[in-house]
Amino acid sequence: MTVWGNSDAGTLGTAVVPYAVRLLRRLGYRARARLVPSNYWDQHPGVFKTIQLISSAEANGTTFQMIYNNLSCSAPNNTGFFCDHGIDRASLETNRLEAKDPQAAAVRWAKIDRGLVDQAAWVPLVNIRWVDFVSARVHNYVADPTVGLIADQVSLR
Repeated sequence: MTVWGNSDAGTLGTAVVPYAVRLLRRLGYRARARLVPSNYWDQHPGVFKTIQLISSAEANGTTFQMIYNNLSCSAPNNTGFFCDHGIDRASLETNRLEAKDPQAAAVRWAKIDRGLVDQAAWVPLVNIRWVDFVSARVHNYVADPTVGLIADQVSLR
């Protein structure tokens, strides 16, 4: 297995990719790192026939949006590396169910997620948790799961 990354992406490429390879090796995988310049992807689009990386910004939407845009057979961003019509059907059905029964939909999304992980179509690498400590004087605190504190929403009293 090859873990790809950008050699010019700072820590994300030069530290995270080798770290992920070390972890995969400890789990028994024969993994190697391949760091390439960011313009490599434009010149070699076929690389993504075997793996697709989904950044937190792309995944920061509804579960349905993330699956539809990246992992469904007809996804605009799917370059042919993965296609499971059963997961596509389950995603569409669960998306419709969400408006009627959010709890039942959450159970189904978890099952779909496990199916994607079991097929190695979606392997979560990092799950970032934000923790902000604020004074009692801070009002209208709003945080985005991707960027953190939204400063223009905050007021101080």
